[in-house]
Amino acid sequence: MTGWGRLSTLGKICAIPLLPLAYCYFFYAEAEERISETEWKRRRDHRQLWPKPDSSSSFSQSIARQKSARKMRETKARFGRQRAQTGFFRLPLEIRLVIYDLAFGLNNIHLFVENSAGPKMGLRTFSCHCCEGYILSHVHATRQLGCLPHQTLNRVWPDNLETLGLGVLNLILTCQSFYEDVESVVYQYRTLQTNELDTVTLLWTTIPSRHFHTIRSFYLNAKHCDGIKWFTFASSIAHLPDEYRKGLHLLDESQRNKKKTGDMGYWHFACLIISTMQSLQILRVHLGREIFANMLGDSLDGSVINESFVFGPLAEIASKKSGMLDTFEVEVDWPASDENWDSRKCGFQLTRVPPRQTLADWIRDWMAELHGQ
Repeated sequence: MTGWGRLSTLGKICAIPLLPLAYCYFFYAEAEERISETEWKRRRDHRQLWPKPDSSSSFSQSIARQKSARKMRETKARFGRQRAQTGFFRLPLEIRLVIYDLAFGLNNIHLFVENSAGPKMGLRTFSCHCCEGYILSHVHATRQLGCLPHQTLNRVWPDNLETLGLGVLNLILTCQSFYEDVESVVYQYRTLQTNELDTVTLLWTTIPSRHFHTIRSFYLNAKHCDGIKWFTFASSIAHLPDEYRKGLHLLDESQRNKKKTGDMGYWHFACLIISTMQSLQILRVHLGREIFANMLGDSLDGSVINESFVFGPLAEIASKKSGMLDTFEVEVDWPASDENWDSRKCGFQLTRVPPRQTLADWIRDWMAELHGQ
């Protein structure tokens, strides 16, 4: 006999009003299970997009320790003798840098993650800069990078919004000495700029270790979210491949014995990566409230909470790089909370600016102007 059959007549009468609620419960439970399965598949597919860590990257070098210090010294000495044999390389480095600037006009380099180039994610470089009041926008269909102004519908394509040209490529393939010089220009004498966290992770896992550790100037320009990557600032690292997360102990020794490494915030993870850049001297971080979603409190309410989520990892960078950073600037567009970060000695210069226009407001104004034409 079923459970319903065992009920008395009075019990059945009392249970009848609850049947719609029971139906709703089982319906939503089944729907939640389907959503969870869909979310699991989405995460699995996303993890498969991430490339395998390059064997020469800082990530892999820290794990495998493939090159000894002695071998590196011998390699540098050999390249030094090769340079000395050529008249051009006898010129002071400052003069060679001026010559490279005149020949190629290398500007500061913007890095972003390219998803449409193939089955795997990868880094792409542009020499570009968006002024205040513009939103950086990447068009996957044309693989172009542009600046969207807040006030008009026209996309701005600055003249210098181009990839590093073939002229540079031809030069660095001429000989090892030219390659090392141009490499020095790119990583030591230019600012690498990005506006999201996936780029920071790929820098750590894909570019050669010698490049990663010669970066002197880094700029995280997250004043505005791009509508796709904004959520990662407030999310965990659960979306990263297992291989990436297993290397977490390389960034933070306290994580070595932890079995679960997916709970760490992605923002904290990215800051740990930045803190391992050995030659870093200039660090600028510009943040907008919207990229942290509701982590700082409801945007409808003027109050701000949980600033430690944002500033805590930055203070860790300052602590680890104590005495090494010439400039460490942090700019945010939200008011101060009760945590008194403005008066703390946290190792970076904190500046607060008026709230910037959010992406949602910008889209609303854009649609209003579009329908008004």
